[in-house]
Order: sequence, then structure tokens, then C-alpha cells
Amino acid sequence: MSYTGNIFEKKRGLLFALIFIFEGIAIMATWMILLKIQREDWLIPSFALIAGLHFLPLARITRHNSYYILGMWICAVAVTGYLLTNRSMITIERINTFVAYGCAAGAVADGFGIMVRKKGV
Repeated sequence: MSYTGNIFEKKRGLLFALIFIFEGIAIMATWMILLKIQREDWLIPSFALIAGLHFLPLARITRHNSYYILGMWICAVAVTGYLLTNRSMITIERINTFVAYGCAAGAVADGFGIMVRKKGV
């Protein structure tokens, strides 16, 4: 590996770490704020929104364009969870289940897509 490539990899590794550090800080701050304003019903959609947003810069760093789609999908699921919570149409347990399974379905689909592209399965 050339000297320039080594610097690029170090910068990429630092950016990768910073994304996860900021995600952790955002989750902790969100958790404290929502508990303070007594909106525990927003915890799962909020965490999902933060997770979805973290995929957007991660897509650029890792060069996985499918992460853009995954990030937008998770954000859409999270926003749907917020909307359902605010309208009190469904119990919070069902909303949280919807958000969790929606995020998981997106991640599994993305994983299979990456696997197919990388290995030609």
C-alpha cells in the first residue's frame, strides 16, 4: 500500500469511528431529553431515526450505495412510528414492534443485496 493510500485509510477509519461516536452521543442525549419531557413512547422511533441517519454518511465512507437506501428506509419507518404514536391509533407496543421489524427487514434486505453483489450468489 502506498503512503497516500495509508493516509486515506486512516482518515476513513477516523471518520467511521466519529460517525459511531456521534450516533452514541445522539442516542444518549435523545434518551435523556425524551425521559425529561415524559415522551417514553418516542424512544424506539427516535433511536431508529438516529440509526437511519447514521447510515447516510456511512454510505459515503464505506462506498456502499445501498446504505443510502437503507438509511432512508429506516428514517421512513421511524417517522411512520412517530406519526402513529402521535395519532394514538395503535398501542405503543405494536408501534415499537412495527418500527423494530421494519428496521430489521431493511437491514436483512440490504445484507442480502450486498451479499449478492459481492459474491454473485
